[in-house]
Amino acid sequence: MNRLSPLLASTLFFFSCHTALAASGFRDMDFGSSPDVIKEKAHCTLSGPVKVEIGEMYQCADFPFESGVTHAEFFFAGNQFIRLGIRVPVDNTAETINSLAKKYGLVSAPTEDEIATVRTTPGQSVMFTFDDGNIALYFASDSQGNTSTVLLLSSADAKALQDAHADDL
Repeated sequence: MNRLSPLLASTLFFFSCHTALAASGFRDMDFGSSPDVIKEKAHCTLSGPVKVEIGEMYQCADFPFESGVTHAEFFFAGNQFIRLGIRVPVDNTAETINSLAKKYGLVSAPTEDEIATVRTTPGQSVMFTFDDGNIALYFASDSQGNTSTVLLLSSADAKALQDAHADDL
């Protein structure tokens, strides 16, 4: 976890050197796809759907990510895939930030002091954003001070689809 601060400097370097490439999904799961298509391509055991504020959510605890498996949540509005949340192992936070910055460009990042506050003060969070804000990485501490990292990828039209289908909920 201490690798996050030194990597912040290199991440900021990539911000100034790389152009964002809009994310159209994750792996072979394209935003806009139906739940049936995502179920087929998620490569994990999906449960759901559960009604949530933005539409419907499916989740799995065996999502293949990096060199292991983790928890993932798939969000849909109007039967279209709009958002994916992936729990990133805390030890891989810095590596994930670096990877995202290289591929999409860093839009915003917290200061080293803000990151240190998350590590030392329960109930705090910071956010890194990439790809014009369509990709976010949250680093947070819970009420006991345990840290976690969540990667959130959203379609460019997620908010519009969510608003258009609000009456469906």
